[in-house]
Amino acid sequence: MNSGNYIETGKGYKAFVPEKLNVIEKDLDLSDIQALVDRANLAVGELRALEKMLPNPKLLTERYALKESLLSSQIEGTQSTLVEILEKEGSKPSNVDVMEVRNYFKALTFGVDSLQNPKGLPLSGRLLRMCHRVLMSGVRGGEQFKTPGEFRTSQNWIGGTGPSDAVYVPPVATDIDVYMNDIENYIHQGIHPNLIKAALIHYQFETLHPFQDGNGRIGRLLILLFLIDKEILYSPTLYISLYLKKKQNEYYSSLTKVRDTGDYIQWIRFFLEGVIAVSEQTMTTTKRIIALENRDRARLQTGTAIKAFDILLNNPVITIKELQEELGVTNATANTLVKKLESEGILVQINNKQRYRIYAYKEYIDIIEMGL
Repeated sequence: MNSGNYIETGKGYKAFVPEKLNVIEKDLDLSDIQALVDRANLAVGELRALEKMLPNPKLLTERYALKESLLSSQIEGTQSTLVEILEKEGSKPSNVDVMEVRNYFKALTFGVDSLQNPKGLPLSGRLLRMCHRVLMSGVRGGEQFKTPGEFRTSQNWIGGTGPSDAVYVPPVATDIDVYMNDIENYIHQGIHPNLIKAALIHYQFETLHPFQDGNGRIGRLLILLFLIDKEILYSPTLYISLYLKKKQNEYYSSLTKVRDTGDYIQWIRFFLEGVIAVSEQTMTTTKRIIALENRDRARLQTGTAIKAFDILLNNPVITIKELQEELGVTNATANTLVKKLESEGILVQINNKQRYRIYAYKEYIDIIEMGL
């Protein structure tokens, strides 16, 4: 299949002009990967069913959304850790990388809330622009001249020092609205199975690179928003960036191969294998977390310690003062509770300070961190 062509811009470089998705869908033969499609559908179906069975699904799905935020940002080069991200939201971010991950989480949450609110925006170019504004607020790439929250009005490129020596040059800026409208139409009217559509939408978005900065993160966020919009998932439990980060070189080369050869099937196969792998790991992680919670809750049995434990599930990185404020107890009581949780092996101090000690529910965090 033809995936598009490079055209002369008259400015000393060629820009790629992709086929539109409504053209691709007519010629795409999925017969060779139908069994893989069925396996991927089964995997995400089991994941969705497990989510419905959780005693407190929101608590855990927020952790998975945070993990996706961290992994997607790591693909772009951030160096922050899960512990840094989990420190109390009101605290000042320790560095700009932490801020970028928190922004991704906010953008993802904003998008999901909009889709699930009857008065919210549908999955559309407008919603993606609003997510982009949240993503880029106060961080690198969020400068006003880079038009956060708006599609780009100038040429961008990947690799090299400019379009003339770039590894890849996306379509010219004047074509972006037309192609984003095509993506939007395909989201709501395309005829392919939804997991196939998710793969093609992500490919097309990355090919367009419609924003001046932040395209990779918004493109991966779009996968989750699409799956939730189509009710393949109820919430962002599928942290697909785990797979894309582990196979980062193959991820980029697979997208490039579509543009170079028109081989959409190899990209779709790569994507579906990722959906299956991450679905299975999410299932394993969820079961381990449930077992850990049941074990530790049984250790504490009743009373204020159980209330403190419930707070840890919400805030697995915490200080004595924060625990005191959450429980509404004295500092002495909070200290006693922390010592109790330490003695049970639930809390571990993660800094060396005496006056401002930070504790973590280490086993819980270790399970969430699988793959980071």
